Amino acid sequence: MIEPDLSLQKPLEDYVEYIEKMNIRSLPLLETMSGPLFSLQDPYHSVNGVGDAQKLLARRFEIYPFGRYRVHDFAWGRRSATAYIYWSFFYKVEKRKLLGQKTSEAYDFSGVSEVVFAPDGKILSHCEFWGGHDAFDVKAYQKPLEH
Repeated sequence: MIEPDLSLQKPLEDYVEYIEKMNIRSLPLLETMSGPLFSLQDPYHSVNGVGDAQKLLARRFEIYPFGRYRVHDFAWGRRSATAYIYWSFFYKVEKRKLLGQKTSEAYDFSGVSEVVFAPDGKILSHCEFWGGHDAFDVKAYQKPLEH
């Protein structure tokens, strides 16, 4: 049987709450939860450092300003200090119709994040695995980050 490090339960629950409330204004809070070697990876990017992670997440919220996460579940993995978070990202895509009218369509995609914690409860890494995301504007999102 696998015994999770229960001293990391509160940092995990705090991070889950952060993900669900995340928006462009809350990105600075990531600094308080992450270690100095923090890395963030998704299907299109791999960045190191909290600053670059904040830039990447800011781009996501700039492309989809009303994007929101909903965490469905989370659990500890077999490896010590590794947790998995199952989530969906909900967002709208605005489209222009004739005569300048705008309409928006709601979309979502689901994913799982593997999150690794340091013994002090700081997050070392966050790696996202996404499901189908056809309407997500990959071209705008996958551009390299400018430093």
